[in-house]
Amino acid sequence: MRYQLIRARVKLIYEETPGLGAKRFRAQLDENPKNDVARYGLAIAQIKGGQLNEARETSSSCWSNRPTRSSITWPRSIWTSPATSCQTLRLASTGC
Repeated sequence: MRYQLIRARVKLIYEETPGLGAKRFRAQLDENPKNDVARYGLAIAQIKGGQLNEARETSSSCWSNRPTRSSITWPRSIWTSPATSCQTLRLASTGC
């Protein structure tokens, strides 16, 4: 699973815009609503696009079917209000 999460992040690096990445991951979720990797990619794309509230909702629904948060490490920027948008992007791109 860890490899798949890293792969989702790399795909976002090569997308022209965060919106295109979000569109790709939404399509994957439409095909399989239980796809946690696609949900993770969508949340990261939403963060990069400045949609923090949406990213919070997206990531929260990932855990609704699981008793624990599994091995997915979510960027802190979706749980707190960052001081600047640059900080949000830095956190999203580093996985902190």
